[in-house]
Amino acid sequence: MGARSGNNYLSTLKKHGAEVWFEGVRVPNVTAHEVLGSRARSIASLYDLQMEKPEAMTFRTSDGGRAGMSFIQAHIADAVRKRGRMLKIWADYSCGTMMDSPATANIALAAMSAASAFFAENDPRHGQNIENYYREACNRDWCTSIALEGIEGPSPPLRVREQARDGLVVEGQSGTGSLGPICEELLVLPVNKGRRDASAPCFPSAFAVPSSAKGLKFIAQRPSSRLAEPACVVVFENVLVPWSRVFLHEDTARADVLLPVTGTDIQLYHQDAVRTLANAEFMVGLAALINEGTATTSEATAAALAEMIAVAQKMQADIRRAEGKAAGNQWRILAPAPGAFERCAAQAARVQSQLVEIVRLANPSSATSISSADAGANLEIALELARSAAASPPDASRHDASVQSIVERAREFIARLG
Repeated sequence: MGARSGNNYLSTLKKHGAEVWFEGVRVPNVTAHEVLGSRARSIASLYDLQMEKPEAMTFRTSDGGRAGMSFIQAHIADAVRKRGRMLKIWADYSCGTMMDSPATANIALAAMSAASAFFAENDPRHGQNIENYYREACNRDWCTSIALEGIEGPSPPLRVREQARDGLVVEGQSGTGSLGPICEELLVLPVNKGRRDASAPCFPSAFAVPSSAKGLKFIAQRPSSRLAEPACVVVFENVLVPWSRVFLHEDTARADVLLPVTGTDIQLYHQDAVRTLANAEFMVGLAALINEGTATTSEATAAALAEMIAVAQKMQADIRRAEGKAAGNQWRILAPAPGAFERCAAQAARVQSQLVEIVRLANPSSATSISSADAGANLEIALELARSAAASPPDASRHDASVQSIVERAREFIARLG
């Protein structure tokens, strides 16, 4: 099938039959749920973008079909840049507020499949398993959620209860992303030693399982705000993982280094940096809209907005430079040059601090409710201040032409929020 549409995703999800609970109540159809349904429709919109912009959002596979660009294994620098542009289009749709998208697992699977020899060292069958699973995921364009086992989370932790004839029997609990309740597949990976909670034992296995598997249960909670995502825990009650879906088993040494050695880490850092850029640009858009809604622009507001724009442009330049300097790893897959992505979080914090200043200047009464430490709450306050300007006819004369598209993107996102 290859790259799919949003309607295909929603119709498949409706029939999927995963066990999902939301705030203690069983959800019979996630696509019709007030919160989870809205989230599913947002994911469907990402898939629709693949159909609307196939040249930018997909690539030709060896069999002549098209697959989502997030699945690409980059052998040339241009492929890295194309994937970066595709990730930006998806991130721009939610203005960087969507922390978890199907691209995350797709990128991880592409990196892991290229490094199949790493898994084959644990068991030759496991190397073949990850290659087969990647190809199937690529062909079906599954919506897959990742559970990183080993980060501080729910108890009891995940463990393999027994090795059965047909596969591994798994029990315990794990945290997963907001895609959990609306995914079709769950990819369970260990966290490398440097990032793992010091008190958590290493989970020495990696595998994938359908979200509708018997004994698998997703438990979600209402998000704290419109710009936040539902928290989710996945519960394994004697879930059978077929041997064909096991990629690593009882191998602590490899589990401890799986993400960095396979190159998965740096590829995911690329995605996160692009999302962070989209979110920083959203802050610029909100600031510009707040400025539109005021009678006059003070020197302090103009200076803060100018710094926000400059920092966002610097972030964009850093990401492009990292993509342009992509180098091959030991598995002959190109990854963006390290360094720039680490700076994105600090640069985004600068944008955030200037947005706080603009909010305070535009509405002094908000000074007591805004905190430089609570980015989510600050975005909510800025969103409300920008809402009236977003609903009014655009006034391009109030801001630099270089941010026109950013402002319009923020305007469209606010309209979708309602």
